[in-house]
Amino acid sequence: MKKAARVLLGVLLLALLSVPWARAQQEQVVVKGEKPSLILFVVGKARYAVKGYCPPSVRPSRVEGGVSYVDMDVAPYIESDRTFVPVRYLANALGVDNANIHWCPKCGGKVTLAEPGFPRVEMKIGEKWVSSDGQVREIDVAPAIKDPGRTMLPARFVAEALGFEVEWLPEKQVVVCWPKGKPKPTADEIKQILEKLGAPEPPKPTGGKFIGPENNRVWVPEGASVLEGNGNYYKNGVQVGLDFDGSVKIFSTTTDCLEPGVTFDQMLATLREVLTNTFGPGEFTDWLMDVARHKDSRKKECPLLPVEGVIKTAPDGRNVFVYDGGDGIAIFVRPPGVGF
Repeated sequence: MKKAARVLLGVLLLALLSVPWARAQQEQVVVKGEKPSLILFVVGKARYAVKGYCPPSVRPSRVEGGVSYVDMDVAPYIESDRTFVPVRYLANALGVDNANIHWCPKCGGKVTLAEPGFPRVEMKIGEKWVSSDGQVREIDVAPAIKDPGRTMLPARFVAEALGFEVEWLPEKQVVVCWPKGKPKPTADEIKQILEKLGAPEPPKPTGGKFIGPENNRVWVPEGASVLEGNGNYYKNGVQVGLDFDGSVKIFSTTTDCLEPGVTFDQMLATLREVLTNTFGPGEFTDWLMDVARHKDSRKKECPLLPVEGVIKTAPDGRNVFVYDGGDGIAIFVRPPGVGF
């Protein structure tokens, strides 16, 4: 009986190790409770990399050379010059297990990270502060809830509150974290992990062309004509052009202002092509499309915009001013670091 039990146990272990996440966990050689030595998040990429310790609840898609690659169902994005990451993935990456991530809707939407051996970190939805072991620090952005009910936290402030150094690599759109007091990861180390992480490539459109300076390009669709008077490119009710102050501009058109033979759906399809090739696919482009879709008549104001318009930061760091132009939505874009 004992021999049969040992055989059965061996079979079960082999079966378990055939599961991908089990193999990944087996490959990790870490000491529980240690902070990971390096974390990389890439804006627009639904996968992050962690070198060293991963909490037990994390299931990497693969582990290679001591680095865990973990898939997410939501990609980090930039808003108000800060990178936001879903709370669970951000906390996990920094060494906090799922069991120690607490959400209290009755407390006004308070998030608490209470991993043993780490500072106790607290934040609240819509409020610009972070607490680390009771020390409250004012910050310039607030945690937010994004559709469909996802809690998003600013990566830098959470990482710093948990005891990490943070560096932003704008040319790669990458957030780098490592434990405070430990050596900073080298550029070669980061480069090697990013190559395996599979950082997203810029879109490679076919047809059409880019106009504007290298740090502020906008896409002109194939077949666009040039309008007399303002010199803008035009196709299916969408205008694209360069402004006198160095901005690039994109205009949509309402149904009642379109030329005969062009439908509102055709205008939206052309606008999506322009926005996707200019900013890349993702939440930011989808939001701009929603704004344009709600502005279907010059007789009504767009319900998604304040009267004075709104300024947002695109995923590539550019500043974007969006407002209701009456006969369509006006989008002005300036290079990173150049405000309105």
